[in-house]
Amino acid sequence: MRHVAMAAVASFVPVLWVASPASADTPKVELTVSNRLIVNYVERCTPPEDDVTWAGDGPGVSKVVMRLYKPSGERAYSETARPGEPHIIDVNCSPNFGKWTVKVTAYNAKGKALAERSASYWEKGNTQIKALNAAPEPVRAGGKVTVTGRLMHVKYRQAPWYIGYAGKPIRVYFKATGASSWRLMGSTTTGRDGRFRKSFTARKTGAWRAYFPGTSAFDVETSPSDVVKVR
Repeated sequence: MRHVAMAAVASFVPVLWVASPASADTPKVELTVSNRLIVNYVERCTPPEDDVTWAGDGPGVSKVVMRLYKPSGERAYSETARPGEPHIIDVNCSPNFGKWTVKVTAYNAKGKALAERSASYWEKGNTQIKALNAAPEPVRAGGKVTVTGRLMHVKYRQAPWYIGYAGKPIRVYFKATGASSWRLMGSTTTGRDGRFRKSFTARKTGAWRAYFPGTSAFDVETSPSDVVKVR
């Protein structure tokens, strides 16, 4: 995690401060999170870093404190700045998936909080739907089409890198050949190893795919589609 004063990075960080908070009649803080979602892959994250910009000023403000909290509620990092001094931190990939919270507080000389602002962002692990298959192909009208696959989630920088994601909802969609939109056909739940299976009545030729809606710790995922011809 890199942290620098705004003045040191003005050449490549967008200007977020139109006017100094010192012009305010009351104490206040400013806090901007540039991106609310970071997705962690095996050795990288997207976006590569997330800018958190903060400052505080106003009558009676003696210092401004920024605190960053992990999803568990544990404090991960803190920094103190002088009034009117904009700062930025770059938040990078972390194995602590979930909702992170940034809190900025302006204090007077006696340690009394005069103004406060908080914001949140999410670090989520990547997910994959592997081996999506709709079968048999072709199938007779009125027969059964069974959609199978396996939901995986990343173990960030830990072998075996991706593991089965158990007990999670999977939604199965179908789009008939020539249609413009996908239709929800039904839902199922992954087993202990992340595998899922759901059967449907075959009525039209078209494509099948699976969708995982994500959680607070892991990202959404849509599988590739598989076309089944109905005779």
